[in-house]
Amino acid sequence: MRTSWLKWLLGLGAMSLAVIVGLKQLNCQAAKPATQLLWVWWEAEKPTATNFPPPERNPFAPLNEREATVLSEGRWIGITGKYAETPFLEYEVTVPQTADYHFFVRKFWKHGPFRWRFDNQPWREVPHEVSLLDEEELRTFIVANWIYAGQVRLTAGKNLSANREVGKSAGRGKRQRMATG
Repeated sequence: MRTSWLKWLLGLGAMSLAVIVGLKQLNCQAAKPATQLLWVWWEAEKPTATNFPPPERNPFAPLNEREATVLSEGRWIGITGKYAETPFLEYEVTVPQTADYHFFVRKFWKHGPFRWRFDNQPWREVPHEVSLLDEEELRTFIVANWIYAGQVRLTAGKNLSANREVGKSAGRGKRQRMATG
């Protein structure tokens, strides 16, 4: 299994739904100001609110220990088939300080375009045709990929992250696939 550049950059072996990274200039006595890397990590499988089935019912769940090692905590959230309501996930995320953060998401290939926002900020969309930053294969045609969703300004303390599926199938009883982990 190859090591993705993102795992190397963060110095972490585990993967998750989202990482938000912010760069903050620090006042230093040195001639050049230093840059501090701020980041926050949370697990997709632990939302504060959702209508997704539990990770154990994900149709794309790992089938063995090797597949489980690709995902943080060995599992991920997923959904397929027909559903009456738009799939959603909500998280309470605490950030250390007010800053501009870069939002990265781990998801199942290009399946499940979605929109996201923090607090009452405008919705932003991750389309079907999103650039994949890496690829970790669970098995043939089942892969987990990091994507860059965008930059967001967050205030120190608790923030609400909301994610909603979009596209032709969202909430209309159509067949759709979405997994995030």
